[in-house]
Amino acid sequence: MRISGRSVLALFVLLLLRKSLFCESWVLAAKQFSLSESRQPSASEENLGEIFPQLILEKIVEGLSRETTYQELFDRSLDALLLERQSLFLQLSREVRARDSAVVSARSKRKLRKEIRSHEKKIAEIKEQIDQNLEISEKLRDELEEKTARQGEQEESEFSPLAFNPLRNLFVRKSSALLPEPGNEQVTVFKNDVRTLFSPSESALQAGPDSRTFEAEAVKAGINGLIDGKITVYESYFSASCSLYVFPGRRIAGSITEVGPLRNLVSAAEKTAAYFSSVIANSLPVEILFDIQPEECRENASVLFDGKKYSTVPEKISTVPGIHSVEIECRGYISRAATYAFKGASRFLVRGTLEPERDIQASLLLKNPRAGALYSGTDFIADISPENPQAQISFDGTAVIGQFQSDSDPSLFFYYIPESMQKDGAVLSVNGKPLNHSELIDTRRKSAYRAYTALVVSMPFTLYTVGKYNSMENAYNAGSLNDREQVKRWQRYGYISSGITFACLGYFAFELIRYFIAANSILPAQVSYHEPEEIEKSAESGYTALSPGGADVQEDSGSRHEAESGE
Repeated sequence: MRISGRSVLALFVLLLLRKSLFCESWVLAAKQFSLSESRQPSASEENLGEIFPQLILEKIVEGLSRETTYQELFDRSLDALLLERQSLFLQLSREVRARDSAVVSARSKRKLRKEIRSHEKKIAEIKEQIDQNLEISEKLRDELEEKTARQGEQEESEFSPLAFNPLRNLFVRKSSALLPEPGNEQVTVFKNDVRTLFSPSESALQAGPDSRTFEAEAVKAGINGLIDGKITVYESYFSASCSLYVFPGRRIAGSITEVGPLRNLVSAAEKTAAYFSSVIANSLPVEILFDIQPEECRENASVLFDGKKYSTVPEKISTVPGIHSVEIECRGYISRAATYAFKGASRFLVRGTLEPERDIQASLLLKNPRAGALYSGTDFIADISPENPQAQISFDGTAVIGQFQSDSDPSLFFYYIPESMQKDGAVLSVNGKPLNHSELIDTRRKSAYRAYTALVVSMPFTLYTVGKYNSMENAYNAGSLNDREQVKRWQRYGYISSGITFACLGYFAFELIRYFIAANSILPAQVSYHEPEEIEKSAESGYTALSPGGADVQEDSGSRHEAESGE
């Protein structure tokens, strides 16, 4: 089926609607579950209809992504075209009424014929747009059948001596597809709040989620997926039958019935959410296996997966594809954590080699001390002052990012100690400069903005004066201008304005570099081993660098060699 050139407007409208239909996040909502009418529910049971769907939304994997399907994109396109047809029909009815009212109005025949022709022209245009809309709908249906039939088939490969053949399909006429290709969408909760349930009108509730009335309200609220269900309670046990509706289209993507005791309501919600997560993702679940080293940690280690703790290392974890966080803990060993995008394969192996915790005692010395507090990570180490510039610090074998916070003002600096420098008895020094980074960066940013403003303001004068000089120079050379002094005057103006612009450009470059330096000042200062000659200078200035044990550090060639080799 071919589309005539007059369908450009309808195609343009559809392309505009694509941005809002296919590029935003996929919104998941839930409505309050209904209760079985077999008996009168108690007050506590009445709250189940509201609490259980909230728990399901809460347990849906955060940051879940999903793959769209051709059917979903087809349903969204049809819904957009239907809205357009409804709007066109309202315009048609308005034009027809206006034409009929013009016939009965008391006017001259000439004006009447002119007005009727105008209305008839608009009516014909609207009819044509409606026909084009229907034509596009049929083409979309044909594309859906074609792409669904081709789905899963392997494309034939053609041999070519060139890696890229520029003549391939050169003379093949290409037709633009109306149905977009499936893509990836981020799943978000309705109104970004799991406690907020969708509340349709009474008429929509009576019609049900599979009705056009309910669908219209859900689409208007920006909902793409809705979880609905029914709860039945007998004694202390309950049964919850849940379904996931996809809008537009009013299709049931999946259904599940969960049975259990009321005391295990959270566990039932987790199982229901795990099922719906796989359905929403439109992909098969991935299996995550674990290989923990050393051997003794396999039985004693625990795994924290997306906030859920497993007291022992599970044989495998089945979950939906996407970004998940994994943390492995074992008593006496340094825990390891990672965040990874588990997608693109059906099975993943997480290898974790845990290192034993170590108790490394060292000293940290500030080369430019001032009154303040020294931290290792978030742990307080000691108060620092010019009289006591050194503090004892403990390491467990992992890299440390600490900070020094001044007592007198918000000035601070960060420092970084890698694992390779963590040696027992080592004396480390850091040459950090406490600064109020936020104030400094803000000041430099404002100065860069002022310099940029000056540059921009100077450019129009330069362009005008230089352009004026060039035009007068050309006029003088052509003989249409005889005043040479006027040409020289504009040349002088051009030199002055150009000089001001270049000065502003240099000023802007200078302030921009200062801004970059201020932004980089927040980076952690590097730590180095304290050299013996620096210790002598420290002793001359009135303090003594101490080892972790409290003894004086002696300048010993052997100890110095050990530090250098450790570095």
